[in-house]
Amino acid sequence: MIKVMIGFHKKPDSDIQPVLQKLRSFAMTFQGFKGMESLESDEGGSIIVMEFNWESLDHWKAWKASQVQKQILEDAAGLLLDRPKMSVYKVIPLSGWPTGGSLP
Repeated sequence: MIKVMIGFHKKPDSDIQPVLQKLRSFAMTFQGFKGMESLESDEGGSIIVMEFNWESLDHWKAWKASQVQKQILEDAAGLLLDRPKMSVYKVIPLSGWPTGGSLP
């Protein structure tokens, strides 16, 4: 599984929630989509991070290359102070890691 973080600064008082809902709704139609969370900074709420979970890098690339995803982000440009930044991370399984009690 991979996690994709997309972050940006939004303009003050801009309503970004419809954009986040569109991105999630569209991503849900793609094979390999596992979920998405939207995070807002605690200090003023100007920083938004979307965390997408995908089954594989190929699934993510298919979504990223889609015209609809590009159009949604392009349409949102007027609400943003900067271009969205994307980072992709592999999930590192921690099998065998203690789940309770004290560490060795």
